[in-house]
Amino acid sequence: MRCDNQKIKLFKWSGYIGSILIEIIEIIFQAFWLSMLDHNDLNNLTKIGYVIRSEMYQNDEYNTSGFWAWEEKTIERFFYNCKKVLVGAAGGGREVIALSNRGMHADAFECNENLVAYSKNLLRKRGIKAEIALSVPDQVPKEYGIYDGIIMGWGGYTHIHGSKNRIEFLRQCYDHIITDGPLLLSFWQNNRNTKNPLKIRIANFIRHLRRSKEMIESGDLLDIDGFFHAFKKEEIEKEMNEAGFHLILYFSEMDVSYAIGRAFNPE
Repeated sequence: MRCDNQKIKLFKWSGYIGSILIEIIEIIFQAFWLSMLDHNDLNNLTKIGYVIRSEMYQNDEYNTSGFWAWEEKTIERFFYNCKKVLVGAAGGGREVIALSNRGMHADAFECNENLVAYSKNLLRKRGIKAEIALSVPDQVPKEYGIYDGIIMGWGGYTHIHGSKNRIEFLRQCYDHIITDGPLLLSFWQNNRNTKNPLKIRIANFIRHLRRSKEMIESGDLLDIDGFFHAFKKEEIEKEMNEAGFHLILYFSEMDVSYAIGRAFNPE
């Protein structure tokens, strides 16, 4: 019996040590690559991730399935007066089709060439007139006009690296929306699993040695699908305010995090 207990203790200790080693390896991996990949690299990494995953978004059944429950409630509450909506990170066109089914006109932009081609074809087959532009991941196409509201496709905002770049993106959104128009952003929530002070310090130390002007922020992380930034409410509110939007709703649970802003008149 004593031998069995010793084996169990050994198993538990080895598991404990193993989990620490895995965490250390993860910190080193994250810190090193966050320090070495610059803004354009991170954009390209995310684009490549979506090239690999694009097949899951090139599915007619998925893209014609309509809004998810939380999206439906949000659209009914904040976009009910909108006639023209601009959709960013539009993927295969799910949101564009869902908006069209509600009698709204929607245009969109997307950084993945395969998804742009697929969504154009799907919309054409369904008789939906919409402009779908190929874009840089963190920019709004300048050729678009003014819209009643703007929706960022699921998680699109969370892929933009750097608060400065996200604010610039939101300012571009502001240039394409009417005063008091609603803006919907969805994102990852910043929690214990998405922040690590040691990782940030190591990454920024290496960036300092590289003389990089782009610092890593708490909530930045990488996985095989690309770059992600996980947010706290204060970040969302600050970035919206600096770009010309008032935060009017912030909702965050384990599976869904999103915010609604309204464009205010600077005068």
